[in-house]
Amino acid sequence: MVRLRHSRGRRRRDRGGRIVNNRADKAADAASGVDARRLMHELQVHQIELESQNEELRQARDQAETLLARYTDLYDFAPTGYVTLDRAGTILQINLAGASWLGLGRSDLIGRPWALFLAPQSRPGFTAFLEDTFSGSGRSICALEPLQTADGRRYITIEAGALSGAQECRLSISDCTQRKKAEERLAWLATFPELNPNSVIEVDLAGGIQYINPAARSCFPDLPARGLGHPWLAGLKAILDDFKAGKAAAVRREAEAGGCWYLQSILHVAGTGTARIYGVDISERKRQETELAKLSRVREALHRSGQALIHADDEAQFLTEACRIIVEICGHAMAWIGFAQDDEGKTIRPVAHAGCEDGYLQTLGLTWAETERGLGPGGAAIRTGKPALCRHATSDPKFAPWRAEAMRRGYQSFLVLPLLRDSGAFGELTVCSCLPDAFTQEEVEMLAQLADDVAYGISTLRLREAHAQAQKVLRQAHEELEIRVAQRTKELQETNAELRKQIDEKAELGVKFRHSQKMEAIGMLAGGIAHDFNNVLTTIVGYNYFLTEGLGAGHPLRAFCLDIRRSAEMAASLTHQLLALGRHQVVQPRVIDPNSVLLAMAKMLRRLVGENIEVVLAAHPSVWPVYMDSGQLEQVFLNLAVNARDAMPRGGRLALTTKNVFVRKNQVLGPMAGLPVGRYVCLEVRDTGVGMDKPTQARIFEPFFTTKEIGRGTGLGLCTVKGIVEQYRGSITISSEPGKGSLFRIHFPVAPGGAKAMVPGDSDKSRGEGGDEAVLLVEDNDALRAIIKQVLQEKGYRVSFARSAEEAVAHCDDGKASVDVLLTDVVLPDMDGLQLAKLLEKSRPGLKVIYMSGYVGNALNMLVERPDAILLEKPFSPEKLLKTLRGLLKTATG
Repeated sequence: MVRLRHSRGRRRRDRGGRIVNNRADKAADAASGVDARRLMHELQVHQIELESQNEELRQARDQAETLLARYTDLYDFAPTGYVTLDRAGTILQINLAGASWLGLGRSDLIGRPWALFLAPQSRPGFTAFLEDTFSGSGRSICALEPLQTADGRRYITIEAGALSGAQECRLSISDCTQRKKAEERLAWLATFPELNPNSVIEVDLAGGIQYINPAARSCFPDLPARGLGHPWLAGLKAILDDFKAGKAAAVRREAEAGGCWYLQSILHVAGTGTARIYGVDISERKRQETELAKLSRVREALHRSGQALIHADDEAQFLTEACRIIVEICGHAMAWIGFAQDDEGKTIRPVAHAGCEDGYLQTLGLTWAETERGLGPGGAAIRTGKPALCRHATSDPKFAPWRAEAMRRGYQSFLVLPLLRDSGAFGELTVCSCLPDAFTQEEVEMLAQLADDVAYGISTLRLREAHAQAQKVLRQAHEELEIRVAQRTKELQETNAELRKQIDEKAELGVKFRHSQKMEAIGMLAGGIAHDFNNVLTTIVGYNYFLTEGLGAGHPLRAFCLDIRRSAEMAASLTHQLLALGRHQVVQPRVIDPNSVLLAMAKMLRRLVGENIEVVLAAHPSVWPVYMDSGQLEQVFLNLAVNARDAMPRGGRLALTTKNVFVRKNQVLGPMAGLPVGRYVCLEVRDTGVGMDKPTQARIFEPFFTTKEIGRGTGLGLCTVKGIVEQYRGSITISSEPGKGSLFRIHFPVAPGGAKAMVPGDSDKSRGEGGDEAVLLVEDNDALRAIIKQVLQEKGYRVSFARSAEEAVAHCDDGKASVDVLLTDVVLPDMDGLQLAKLLEKSRPGLKVIYMSGYVGNALNMLVERPDAILLEKPFSPEKLLKTLRGLLKTATG
């Protein structure tokens, strides 16, 4: 038998590894790549392993041929004659015993009709017998008389059964010549009933007993009393009726009585109105026939199991088929196969069964350990490697743990056969019978051969599977090698491409860096211009304030003053937008109207995108306010407009929309998915440009990512927009397709308090308020300083001024100087306003400070260090100055 062992595969692999290593050491040209050498090493190990497996397969084939030869010898040299016929009765196959009875060689018999070798009077009966066999009515038996030979008349008994597909049948031939001669002798002795050693009874045709010979009285003492009710005479009434009707004159049958079998010859004695019954005890012959039939079925099971192995592709299928063969051919109640486990409990795991199982296997709890449930036949067979019998399940003490479940299903006896390999038993084949002591020694030996065949089949199938797996591994290794070579080639190509890409990206980053420096320079230039320009605007606004205050309410020039103020405010807005372009504005979030910001930028946006792009504004008339820095909202609109302009090089349409939306509970789809429940202001920017594909949309918010040509973009615009939106707990989404334009949707949460938050407070009440506090004004611009001084003095404040920080310090060092509030510019000739405030606060703790700046970029450091500082952003109006100053003083005194 060929046995699979895991250690054998490991030894083959180790031996293959050593051989490959020896070959590798002797090779003249070593492989250049470590991966290639390792892969070649593994392939050669697989090759040597496959050669070892092929050698085992050749050994398995030789053993299979030996097994086939054994089956052939068993078939040819069996004492029973075997003949295989087709449906026409032609001989297809015959063994030596069958050929010897017919007195011809096997080659002379193949292809000839079987009926030619029967006596003419037996041929009609054989034809009917053959038809019954192929009709599927089960195994059939009949007695026939062959042609007379030199030895005289002979008689045979034939047992037949249809094979698979019902196209062939197999005959089992037994010589019954001696039995027939005994029957003839019995007929002769029937003339001497008193002296006949066999039972003789004479009855009338009504069933009344007329005569019983001494032999019958000895065997059946209760026969006179029971009459036709005796088992020996069961069914006699129907036979006697046939005699009376002339349907029959003689009947031969077998009958059982008292545990013995008898061959009865029932003869109608013509003219006497009686029938005579002759009985011969054939119990021993019946026992031998039963044993012979049982062994014949076991031989058939052996043959079928070999055929099952030949055609099996799957281990589970083969095991189930083996169990089915034992149940259906050998006639047992149930058969099952289990494997011994090497777990802690040494359990036996059922893997296949056939027959009337009815949940029995689930109740076993078998083990092959030396415990109570391991002392039964199952555990003993695995431990000893020998067959184990339970002849009487009702009384065997070792079978006690399973007796109740076995009795419930009618199991009376058990045969457990070990499944063996070189290292011992690895499983068991259990056969269950509904008869007590159902297994003879001959049957046990033959079923043990079947168990060996099953074990061999398991090993063979596993070897086949291992061989198939090895072939698969070899194919996979070859394919993997090809894939890795291709991958390595591709990696090298990609590496080269990546290097070229990095070189290009480095050059591109240099361009972007220079562009960023250029933008920074532009921003610094814009800041400088804004500082001076805002000083001028503040001066204009101040003088315009005095003109307005000096003119009466109906004076015709007052309208011009109002126009001057509006023009100054527009100029301030332009300055603010210029700073937004350079990203140098200070974040001062407050409640703002999105429509006001959008409409204020309308002219600038139209100039920005060009005349070939139509700009459409669709502002909701009652849009909710938002809480954010107006400059940052302007930057959002500005960046999206620039992005849209670049997407429409040949012109198009740019639409900017504001509207109110609600986000409801469980809203998981659309651009508002993921936002908390509540009210939002939606800003939409739609263009009719070239659009974007999905990969581009996935990256547009990455820093420095741009699809524009060199010199057209920094890749920071949309990244800045996303940062601003997320800063105010908003969201931004994009919807775009190539050639169909793009739509950006931005959602900002509504400002706390809604529209009410935009209602002005009591600012008007404090517009004209003044005071008598001492204010130290530090401003290097003479005109602006004069305007601020005059505004404050008119409202009653005591104003002292300085052109520089040095003058301010000198003024404060004078012990007589009184300073309640320091009003200083952020940018001074000698030091900045923050440093000045810190210096003065040392000698005047609690000094109130208001900072002024025409370029808020200069105030960034101050706002970082002193987030609570008050900053007046130029240009500011006198009203705003007075309101800020009064508010600071009220806070201090309140």
